[in-house]
Amino acid sequence: MEKAPTEVKTPINRSLFDRKTVTKSVRLPAKDVDSFVKTFRGFLLNRERRSNVLKCADDENCRLVVLAPGAGVPPEVQAWLGERESTRLEDYEILEGYDDLQYDVILKQLLPPDVIVPHGFETIGDVALLNLRDTQLAHKNLIGQVILDRTPMLRTVVMKAEALSNQFRTPELEVIAGGTSLETVHNEGKCAFALDVGRVYWNSRLQNERDRILKLLPTKAVLADMFCGIGPLAIRAAKKGIRVLANDLNPACYEYLKKNASANKVEDHLIPYCLDAGAFLDLISTTDIPPEYRPFTHVYMNLPGDAIEFLYVFQGLRKKAPEVWATAELPLIMVYGFDAGETSDACAANLNARIKRVLRDYDPEKDLVDVHHIKDVSPQKKMFCVTFRLSEIVANGTPITQKPPPPAEAAQRKPSGEDPGPTKRVNVEDC
Repeated sequence: MEKAPTEVKTPINRSLFDRKTVTKSVRLPAKDVDSFVKTFRGFLLNRERRSNVLKCADDENCRLVVLAPGAGVPPEVQAWLGERESTRLEDYEILEGYDDLQYDVILKQLLPPDVIVPHGFETIGDVALLNLRDTQLAHKNLIGQVILDRTPMLRTVVMKAEALSNQFRTPELEVIAGGTSLETVHNEGKCAFALDVGRVYWNSRLQNERDRILKLLPTKAVLADMFCGIGPLAIRAAKKGIRVLANDLNPACYEYLKKNASANKVEDHLIPYCLDAGAFLDLISTTDIPPEYRPFTHVYMNLPGDAIEFLYVFQGLRKKAPEVWATAELPLIMVYGFDAGETSDACAANLNARIKRVLRDYDPEKDLVDVHHIKDVSPQKKMFCVTFRLSEIVANGTPITQKPPPPAEAAQRKPSGEDPGPTKRVNVEDC
């Protein structure tokens, strides 16, 4: 049986990029180099990984300072040379090639004129994740190889083969350059996260949002992270000294969560779970968990596609778990969602209406704390975090036993003539 390849590599004729440039250099005593460089820094060669100060081959007490090509010898430098007998100008050849150029410069020369050069990509550890356009797909391996070659920190380049559409938010990925293993280690907030980008969900671009949430969480908080992934927020919160109840339905996330909790030495502040969100909330609302973890004070629900529909689990919280919640202060809930409203105010109104559709006694006038605009995923898709305090009337209501359908589906089920409420929504896809 033939072994699967361990590397994807595309040959590139690097000699196409070889070029020679002739410029001037100043030959001067070694003792004068610091003064010269400080005075004329703006006129010197400035190229990545190239020094503009070189030893002279025939004199160890001499140096060559290379001037920037194309501008000739500036009058200020000529005047400085005229005042010193021990200095002179010499021609200097700069040999440059493929390894001296940025990836976008190389691709602009290699790709057909009608194909746009990709600009920017997500980096997860030493893996680059690209979203390619249809016109770029025929050149995917070439694009991946150039990016790999000219980004030293990378080991592998992958492209998304399809949008996030499965239960665990894991994309279909194709390796287009480099090693075929998708395991890596990503560093964030003084924590190291091991993961397999093909088996778990990770979004490096949400680090600023995680930073924001961590600043809001008091050290004495008990955080329930209902869709924690491999623990980017949960482990960083535990590192801060916060007690964390961390849950994800994906078994691969659960395994990496445990591994990362151990590697970051936060096992004494974090309890991992692999449950459905409803079962998770029911469990952590009982006396079956250690007393220092109950009751939880904050809830983090970063599953923007349908986290709002999971709010049904909080209806009747006091009735479902009176032994924990009979007199305890009700938690602050941070729930994420997408909306396509034209303004932030319109999006906030839509999201609040969507919450009210799930929790009928939710009153944004009394319960709402904040609606935070995180980013625009696309012109028709904005991401928000809605923070509200679970109210007494909701917590004392009749428990809901089943997750309600998403807004579009719910609207389709309503009788003709009934106002479906705000239904302007985008496809369920995380950013």
